[in-house]
Amino acid sequence: MLSSLPIDRVEAYRLRRPLGAGGMALVFEAVHEILGTEVAIKLAAPHVCRDPTLRARFLNEARALIKIDHPRVIHATGCGQIVTEDDAPILYIIMELLRGRTLRDRLAAGPLSIDEARQIGLQVAEAMCEVQRHGLVHRDLKPENIMLLEDGAAERQLRVKVIDFGIAKVPAAAAPVRWFPTCPQSAELLGQKLS
Repeated sequence: MLSSLPIDRVEAYRLRRPLGAGGMALVFEAVHEILGTEVAIKLAAPHVCRDPTLRARFLNEARALIKIDHPRVIHATGCGQIVTEDDAPILYIIMELLRGRTLRDRLAAGPLSIDEARQIGLQVAEAMCEVQRHGLVHRDLKPENIMLLEDGAAERQLRVKVIDFGIAKVPAAAAPVRWFPTCPQSAELLGQKLS
């Protein structure tokens, strides 16, 4: 897959290996050539770059991810466009690199314990409250778009991130944003009274 791409780098990042692919984009692990920092780079498929509607959707995802800086939501640090030698544009989003597995992969291994389900549910709810606070609607929340991160395992606690805002609804800049001024606290979600 990497060998068939007309590029091997984006900005100062060298593409290393594919992490995933969908109908709209390819995601690669990449490393900064000078600093050595690792990131994930999402490259729009050629048909996305050529179609104005799909192009706008891809850029909306970048706007959504850059807007939100929250520990339960994947974060993007940049986006842009590069042009290949044959003048074909390729849109990209630079995001934090997550290590772990999707909730879908975890569910394939067997049922969740009550504690796992509670931890995942609370963290996803926290993420969605933050997304809503920014006036965004994810529109594709499913087990494949919930990452369970490896670094949380050492603490015997799951750490969750919501990913893939590819079809998120991003409000127009001039449109008023409607959101709930407060989201339920964890104890409220569990039916416990807050003191």
